[in-house]
Amino acid sequence: PESKLIFELEQALREQNIKNLLEISHSIFNKGKDYKLILDALIEHFRKIVHFHVLGSDNHLILSSEKEAYQKITQHYSLSQCQHIIDLLIQCHLSLQQPNYARIYFENSLFKITTFLHSISLEETVEKLFALESKLSSSDNAPLSLPPQQPAPPISKQKPTPPSSPPSATKEEI
Repeated sequence: PESKLIFELEQALREQNIKNLLEISHSIFNKGKDYKLILDALIEHFRKIVHFHVLGSDNHLILSSEKEAYQKITQHYSLSQCQHIIDLLIQCHLSLQQPNYARIYFENSLFKITTFLHSISLEETVEKLFALESKLSSSDNAPLSLPPQQPAPPISKQKPTPPSSPPSATKEEI
C-alpha cells in the first residue's frame, strides 16, 4: 500500500498535478500517517531511480516486479534532477522537526519539486547550445553570418539652438 502511494506521489510530481498532490497530502494527514516515513519512502524511490540510471536493470535495490515501472519512470528524470529532488526531500525531512508545520513543509517541498522539474539547468542549457552549434556548423561548414547592418544616421554638426524664452506678461494683462 505504501509503495502505491509513493508511485502516485511521484507521478503527480512529474505531471505537475498540484490538485492531486494536495489530495494525496490531505489523505496522508487524515489517515494520521507520519510525513517523515512518507518522505523516507519518497527519498528511497528517487534513490532507486538514480540506481536504475546508473546500473540499469541489474540493480539489487529494485524488486523484479518493479523493474518495468522504474525503467519507464527513469526516462523522465536526469541524474541531476534526481539529485536535486533528493536534496529537497532531505531538507524537508530536516524541517519536520517542527511538528506544527509538518503538512506545510511537506506540501511546500512538493511544490518546489514540481517547479524545479520543468526548469532547465545551466548544464543542460550549455549542452543544448553546444549541440545546436555543432549542428549549425556541420550543416554548411560556413561561419555564421550576421544580417547586414544599417548605416548609422549622419551626425549633425549644427549647434543646438537655445529654447526661446516665454513672452513676459505686461502689467495690463495681469
